Amino acid sequence: METKSIRFNLLMNVILKASAFIFPLITLPYVARVLGVENNGKISFATSVISYFSLFSQLGIPTYGIRACARVRESPQKLKQTVTELVTINAIFAAIAYITLAVSIFIVPKFHEQSTLLMISSARILLTLIGMEWFYQAIEQYQYITVRNLLFKFISLLLLFALVKKPEDYLLYCGINIFGVYGSYIVNLIYSQKFISKDKIERLNLRQHMKPIFTFFALSLAISIYTNMDTVMLGFIKGDVEVGYYNLATKIKDVLVAALTALGTVLLPRLSFYYSTGESHKLKKLLGKSMHFTALTTIPAVLFFNIISREAVLFLGGEQYLPSVACMQIVTLAILPISFANVACTQILAPMGRERYTMYSTIAGAFVNLVANSVLIPQMGASGAALGTVIAEITVAIIQIYYARDFYLPLLRKKDFGKIAIGCFAAIAALGLLNQVISPDVAIVKIAVEFGVFCIAYAAALLLLKDSIAINVLDNIRHRLEKLK
Repeated sequence: METKSIRFNLLMNVILKASAFIFPLITLPYVARVLGVENNGKISFATSVISYFSLFSQLGIPTYGIRACARVRESPQKLKQTVTELVTINAIFAAIAYITLAVSIFIVPKFHEQSTLLMISSARILLTLIGMEWFYQAIEQYQYITVRNLLFKFISLLLLFALVKKPEDYLLYCGINIFGVYGSYIVNLIYSQKFISKDKIERLNLRQHMKPIFTFFALSLAISIYTNMDTVMLGFIKGDVEVGYYNLATKIKDVLVAALTALGTVLLPRLSFYYSTGESHKLKKLLGKSMHFTALTTIPAVLFFNIISREAVLFLGGEQYLPSVACMQIVTLAILPISFANVACTQILAPMGRERYTMYSTIAGAFVNLVANSVLIPQMGASGAALGTVIAEITVAIIQIYYARDFYLPLLRKKDFGKIAIGCFAAIAALGLLNQVISPDVAIVKIAVEFGVFCIAYAAALLLLKDSIAINVLDNIRHRLEKLK
């Protein structure tokens, strides 16, 4: 089966992951003003609730499926067997999830109050089942995944601006969102016939998958507790308005996490393959490049978006969302432990079959998050939920790095971090000088100008310090320019 280069797959996956949040960011200034804080809070609450039912229906298949299919992708018969077994398991638990949701809507007053919104949001459960996104990631079809997703998101963008005109249209907006994110999964079901063998399967063996699936499920559940439970707890404790503030503040954090951790998803099938074939030299070399890239991108991203947090909030939601500024400044700090833990979890523990250690860390993080939220949300509202998330992510990162320390610690090269620190200092200094000369009044203009100056100063510093990745990127740009001549 033909596969693209890691560099190409990374580009496609960065575009894919970022688009999942960039499209909402494009529409957010419009939606925030048309629907208002409360209705946006309702949608965010319903989405977070349904995420738990969706999580239960999928178990740990989204992560386990990539590894399981990647290991047998050269054998059409074994690949079909694995895919069929995983889809069957997914279908059984999706049916259970829908039954549980119906009962919950009947007995929980707040769920009953938003029953229509919850049922619209629950379409993601069925669409995720037939979408088999993990299968396409396992066979590294990132170009197809990206193009297909972008097409559906673009259609949903047109539908949004054409149909959503007033606050009462929030149900319609929820449906359009589901279509944009999950509607393309219908195409997945049809397109899968190109890759899956037509041979008959003698007998399904579901039991062989159950232990690793439930291990990954426990991991996903623990992660979900501190990624979605904050929104659910805010909704119950503080109401939909506070959820609206928190939802806007976390949009940028989610975009950055999606983009900055995209490399881990791209590398998972390749690392799993290297590990299964015993190619330790290639494994370690790839991990070293990944750690360098993670530090190079994550640290300056967190610094920049803390600096421009007020302008970002004004652009996305307007003055009515200004209480989100402090929340955004806090929650973006979580990107640092998330990104560095991603190297340990997705690129070391998961490919080597050590996901139980990741499960331990996320269970600990979930417990810490629940305790922190219980204490901080009643006192600080949205900012308390943000702080609880940061504390939980730090806990998870420390534990995961500890379990992956044999491979992880050699990746921490002091000279790389020193260059990055100097680059960040140069970029911040450049922003300081810029603000002494010019400070545009329009939020989006100021963000764009400051982003350009920050990136140029940071890149220039890295090139002067002869950072290997920066030089490699510059050489690639020169090579492409020479081809155009």
